[in-house]
Amino acid sequence: MSDDDIGLARMDASHKGSHSKLTKKRKHKESSDTGKVILYIFLVLLALVIVVNIYTILNLKKEIQDKKMVAEEETRPASLNLYLVKDPNCTDCIDLSPLVGSIKNGNIKLQLQKEVLLGTDEAKALVPMYRIKKAPAIVLTGEIDKLPPTTFEKRGDGLVYEPTNPPYTSTATGEIIGLITATVLNDTSCAACFDITQYLRLFEKAGFHISTVKMVDSKTEEGQTLIQNYKISKLPTIVLSKDMGAYPNITQIWSQLGTIEPDGSFILREANPPYRDLDTNTIKGLVGVTYLVYANCTQCYSVLVHKQILNNFGILFGEQKTYDASSDSGKEIVSKYNITKVPTVVLDSEGNAYPNLVRVWNQVGTIEQNAFVFRRVESLGTYYDLTSNQAISTKKEGTNTSSATS
Repeated sequence: MSDDDIGLARMDASHKGSHSKLTKKRKHKESSDTGKVILYIFLVLLALVIVVNIYTILNLKKEIQDKKMVAEEETRPASLNLYLVKDPNCTDCIDLSPLVGSIKNGNIKLQLQKEVLLGTDEAKALVPMYRIKKAPAIVLTGEIDKLPPTTFEKRGDGLVYEPTNPPYTSTATGEIIGLITATVLNDTSCAACFDITQYLRLFEKAGFHISTVKMVDSKTEEGQTLIQNYKISKLPTIVLSKDMGAYPNITQIWSQLGTIEPDGSFILREANPPYRDLDTNTIKGLVGVTYLVYANCTQCYSVLVHKQILNNFGILFGEQKTYDASSDSGKEIVSKYNITKVPTVVLDSEGNAYPNLVRVWNQVGTIEQNAFVFRRVESLGTYYDLTSNQAISTKKEGTNTSSATS
């Protein structure tokens, strides 16, 4: 091999060595660049994750703060102004101070509480602004939307409460509505007649405000005028002024008690017995009672039990008689009403004056020849059977039949 060939071989080998080194360097550089790209991508992804986390945390923090603010806002007392519109001349008007106290005990903060009297300039502004028809009234202004549902009525920028029950003052006329005048029309000659003033006490308990009670004797000129004008047929009675009609629902139920006249007066016509019937000029409801016994039946229940029961019906007694069933008068009653069991009781026709008695009597007896005859004697205890001439015990224990008694 020539020197030239040897030189070429060395150059070729040197070139190959150099090429190999360059290839290795190139591969090392490519590997290094790939690592940098991966690192860069990782760092970008990490940055994105950090940004997302920061955004999420900030949003969560804001959401928590918002909810906290909402909760604080919900629990924050409503800032209100309270105006109590009153009529200084109506001392009998309904008292709204308990309602005011209830409002103040709620979750509110009163910025202003003020009484506004009718007739003042402030009242003249408030009444039309909030369409107030009745006084006393309450007007709430301010943060009324924070209040829970209420019976107050939304009017403009305020909540308004007006009384449903009298007495109150009409803001349009200044008239006090619901002060009732009661005229009691009595028959002073009837000492046994029902005390009609009991109705007045019941009316007042039911919330009717009776401001004036006037007593009138039926025999006076005023009494006769009332009887003629209102065609009154029973005494005692009561004439109530038209203010009665201001109370809710009274006109619907009054037909059970009386009539409402063209002038608005309420006339009580269902008088409790005893009362005087002006058509017959007699006292109705003094019930005559006949007690029928059998004297030889010592174990029979006491006939006076009937009196106690009748007292529970509010019955007032007229003449009261007691007969032995074996006496002539007793036998006459036994025969007249076909009575077979004693003790018992017979009421005369005045029992018809007591509607409750009439309504239940068929459960315990009969009404015949206009008399009330008690027949269910076994419900009260031991009795005497006039047909079998023996005392009958209604007790479950022991014997049911005693020996015959003549």
